[in-house]
Amino acid sequence: MPPDVVAGSTMVFVASGRRISLRALASADAATRQVPVLASSEALDLGRGHVEIAAASGLLTAPASVVRDGRDGLAVRFDSARQVTQRRDAVRGDVELSLLVAVRHDYLEAVDGGAAPARGRAALRAVAGTGPRAVGRVLRGRTVNVSAGGLLAVMHANPEGFLRVGMRLPAEMTLPSGEQVSAVLEVIELRGWWVRTAFAEIEPRAREKLVRLVFTRERAALAQRREQRRVDVRTSATVARRAIGSRATGSSPARRDGRAGRGRPSS
Repeated sequence: MPPDVVAGSTMVFVASGRRISLRALASADAATRQVPVLASSEALDLGRGHVEIAAASGLLTAPASVVRDGRDGLAVRFDSARQVTQRRDAVRGDVELSLLVAVRHDYLEAVDGGAAPARGRAALRAVAGTGPRAVGRVLRGRTVNVSAGGLLAVMHANPEGFLRVGMRLPAEMTLPSGEQVSAVLEVIELRGWWVRTAFAEIEPRAREKLVRLVFTRERAALAQRREQRRVDVRTSATVARRAIGSRATGSSPARRDGRAGRGRPSS
């Protein structure tokens, strides 16, 4: 049974309105109920909650608590089996990242039977030469949305003549933290300056970082939408109360005047 928790990966413990990052210190399959973790001791005081795990199959969640492991360390104890709550194919979000794509002059020969293109920063450095030593061109762009399976990007210059559907291109993305993530992208669709790609090659750890970023952005967007709905409801209630108060205030003088008129002699 393949592990759904990988040693060194990040999980998130959610309890009492808090979110605590956990670093798994060992790999574990679905049957494992306790996993040693590196985490803040604050998690011990939060009681029962649930853990979110970005796994190969998607986002896994399970009721859990953080406990002492008996060896001066911490562990996450799962109350039940981990369940997929969002399939990996469905994990997609609007994320803007700086993107570099390497296109070699000899790429067509490579895909027609030569060696596959190198991946990552080394490939980008090799391509980004100048003068007679240049072996290709580095295209710059930014991602528009990212999923576990690929990304949509808009390039800073028209890629026409440099890219074609089916190409596999070494690429590098810069995360908000400044960390670089490398992958090989396969071009799926070209539309003007827009390029849709799939991940032909990407390290599991790099994929996890992208998925976690998407989840974080989506949760933040959901929280913002919920807060906006609460603001809209409060605003509507305030407007309604003011309208009712205005009608009541507007009618009171008339009633007072009417009562006074009946009691006063005419002049």
